[in-house]
Amino acid sequence: MQEATRSSAPQPLQRVTALRSDLVLVAVLLALHAVCSWGVLWVYTQSNDVPAVYIASGVTWAAFLLLGRREQLIFAIGAAAIQLLGEFLVYKASALLAVTFTLAKILGPFIGARILGRVLGHRGLRASLRDLIWFGIIATVAVPVIAMLPPHLVRATEFGVGSYWYVSLVLLEAIGVAVMAPLIVFWAHQPRAQISGVRGEPVLIALAAVVLLASAYFVLPLYGHGHTVFYATTPVMIWSAARFGMRGASLINTVPTLFMLGTALAQTGPFSQPDDIGITIIELQLFLLLGSGMALLLGAYAEAREDAQRQRAIDKRRLQDLSLKLLQSEEQYRDSIATRLHDGIGQTLSLGRMRLDDLFVPPLSPEALAQRVGPIQAAFDTAINEVRVITRDVAMGLYRGNDIAAVVQEHLANVFAGTDVEAVVHCQGAPELDHETAIVLSRAVRECLVNIAKHANAQNVRVDLIAKPGASQFVSVISDDGSGFDASNLNLDRKGSSTFGLSSVRNSMLALGGRFDIRSERDTGTEITLTLPLA
Repeated sequence: MQEATRSSAPQPLQRVTALRSDLVLVAVLLALHAVCSWGVLWVYTQSNDVPAVYIASGVTWAAFLLLGRREQLIFAIGAAAIQLLGEFLVYKASALLAVTFTLAKILGPFIGARILGRVLGHRGLRASLRDLIWFGIIATVAVPVIAMLPPHLVRATEFGVGSYWYVSLVLLEAIGVAVMAPLIVFWAHQPRAQISGVRGEPVLIALAAVVLLASAYFVLPLYGHGHTVFYATTPVMIWSAARFGMRGASLINTVPTLFMLGTALAQTGPFSQPDDIGITIIELQLFLLLGSGMALLLGAYAEAREDAQRQRAIDKRRLQDLSLKLLQSEEQYRDSIATRLHDGIGQTLSLGRMRLDDLFVPPLSPEALAQRVGPIQAAFDTAINEVRVITRDVAMGLYRGNDIAAVVQEHLANVFAGTDVEAVVHCQGAPELDHETAIVLSRAVRECLVNIAKHANAQNVRVDLIAKPGASQFVSVISDDGSGFDASNLNLDRKGSSTFGLSSVRNSMLALGGRFDIRSERDTGTEITLTLPLA
């Protein structure tokens, strides 16, 4: 049901190109996962778990947030094999520990990414405070706490480690996700808001971070050695997040993390106290997690602010475009009605008027009058039928009475007449809508149904009208089992007639304080949800 393309299915060349691009991304992520996991596992064998961050978990999360279902399966199989090899060959772990860690590090991110998609209503991660808060709760709190419990129990059984090791393991997983997942997601995909167009952006941010970190590490300790020296990175975090948005925030989050891990590996710096390595690791992890959260929230706020400014400009242009299109539509409609009145009813009535004059031309016998009255009656019958046709066309799609389900059923009958499409309406407590809202909803539903008939190649179409008792919203869900499309590529703000239909539906919902949501994937059908307030 996608309007942005002429066909509901991509061309063969487009399919091959998209497949190659996805497989390249899978290969790059698997290579990055191998480097991160094997490198960190090797360091663990040399330094008694000093690194404190498992950044390969962030790579796994990013893969499940970015990739489609088929590519996710390929990545999961490859990452599991890489993890097992690392556990057996590099870390020299037992079979039970290796399998437990592998399942936890693959299934945890997979299930978490699915939950995140359900909560946010889309696959991936956007630069919004709401998305980041849910990402933080699910990816860095809930999933690590649950997924790392079985490995801890196995490790405690084999080595007798204490509870602090479990806390350290959870933080290790959480920081790896918070550091690497945003970095990959926001650099693999172009962000919505263009905060800055500065060339050499990553070099600029990285150099600023390294200079400040180096000065903090070498200069500030002369006046007092402690953990506070690394808080000197805060100004750079604020600057990069405000100047470059989520891309800058994720990068500035990664650079200090790697720097501090390097100093910890070198057994130097404030986070390398040998007297209590367990507590030291947890202190380092908490500091890194605090820095990650601050940087990402600042970046999300900066992009939200920029996006709000862009959205206001888009709304202003959209309103101007809609006003112009409305004027053009009204002019065309007026011209059409005027033409039909002049060429249809006007001509018919003129002909009837001429026939009336013929009534008084001799001879005036009953037979002659009957012959002359017949054409006059036919002319008036034609005029009456023309008025009925015009009235029906003008009233097409208007809300009549308080039965919105009947109006939708009429749309289904008209749109899919003469086809094999099975179209049904399910109504759950449809309320009595005001006239303006009902007209907008009726026309919006009809536009969606027309798009299904044009593009979806569907066999089944369903419209659900839902208003639960006491609810403040009326929800209309239009779904089909057609060919579907990649909804993430649908740009309703792009100018052009190909997207005007769905754009007008979206804009009409927003104008009444409602919402327009569309979900679709290739070969899985499409679902459009129209939400309108009842107040």
